Amino acid sequence: MTVQSQSCQIEEAMRLDALERQQITDTPRDEAFDRVVRLACATLSAPIGAITFIESERQWIKAEQGLGLQETSRDTSFCTHALTGDEVMVVEVEDATRDPRFASNPFVTSKGGIRFYAGAPLNTKEGYKLGTLCVVDHIPRKITQRDRELLKDMADIVVSEMELRRRVGTDALTGLYTRRFFDELGTREIIRARRESTPLTAAFIDADKFKAINDTYGHPAGDAVLRAIGPACRRALRTSDILARYGGEELVLLLPNASLDQAAPVLERLRQEVAAMVVPELKGCQVTASIGAAELAENDLTISDLLARADAALYRAKEGGRNRVELSLAA
Repeated sequence: MTVQSQSCQIEEAMRLDALERQQITDTPRDEAFDRVVRLACATLSAPIGAITFIESERQWIKAEQGLGLQETSRDTSFCTHALTGDEVMVVEVEDATRDPRFASNPFVTSKGGIRFYAGAPLNTKEGYKLGTLCVVDHIPRKITQRDRELLKDMADIVVSEMELRRRVGTDALTGLYTRRFFDELGTREIIRARRESTPLTAAFIDADKFKAINDTYGHPAGDAVLRAIGPACRRALRTSDILARYGGEELVLLLPNASLDQAAPVLERLRQEVAAMVVPELKGCQVTASIGAAELAENDLTISDLLARADAALYRAKEGGRNRVELSLAA
């Protein structure tokens, strides 16, 4: 492997990691992103437009007009080529089959295939190109410099919206995800688990006797517990695991690609990490947590279905004496 090819692989791995941190692929349709696509199509008088994100093997489509697709293979994606530069890439040929990049592309060779494409990369502030805002037509087209600038401006709006949502999705006290954002991510992870036939486990984590902590030591001490419990949990988790504050002293966790059997020892380590926390405001008082977990089952249609079984397991942990892990063994 040459130094250049190794460098390209590292850059691509970093780009994919940046895309994963956005937690946007496989999320539901969203009017804010649909609106940008409609605006791009109207501005450039194009019948087709899309906001796309390029993963390792597929192109996932967050918003579209006139396309009728939610994903394609990366190999057939025009947008992959738009990630090679900062400027808007324009495919403008009378016969796209003469372009070596797209000569055998099925979206070109099919009846009424693509003849015009303009895509502006979605550049993060760190410089990662996650996908594109693009417009497409079935006839040859010209694009002006003003059109290029407008398309790039609209792509920047998409990135700004993504960054804003990521910031809004964080709980101010704990730094963890909010309940609303977690529910969106949970829907995304269920879609991914179904598509890839991989396991998914959810867990509720509840600080034991939290009301007594507030009553005895005061609410600032309770806040200190909540600020400490997230990092304690994180010490037992992978970077891909999703942890959120669900309400009050209750946290919720998703472990992608983990069955209930695989999650059980992780949750036990998490329980131990919480029990080992030192919170100065509590003057030596120990904090413990009760945990209930469930694995995604065939009849779980929504994230709420999965969480309901995890919540029932949490109730059994509380009833069984607290400071323990309970697993939901049946759907």
